[in-house]
Amino acid sequence: KSAKAIYAADAGLELALYYYFKGTGPFATLPTLPNNATISMQCYRADGVAVASCTDATTTRIVATGGFENIRRSFELRL
Repeated sequence: KSAKAIYAADAGLELALYYYFKGTGPFATLPTLPNNATISMQCYRADGVAVASCTDATTTRIVATGGFENIRRSFELRL
């Protein structure tokens, strides 16, 4: 279960980076993973305030969380 959650977090981080560098988004609808794992992402400015989208030019930190059943795992990336 933990491995599925961590792979989902990795997928979420990759997706957030795609949105950040391609300038597309926001992620109103996240992809559904085939194993029913969940993804959530949040982006932040340097002062710690959350931004609405990872495409925001002030984004300096991304946190992606993957979940599977009752397990949650997160990755944080500083830009």
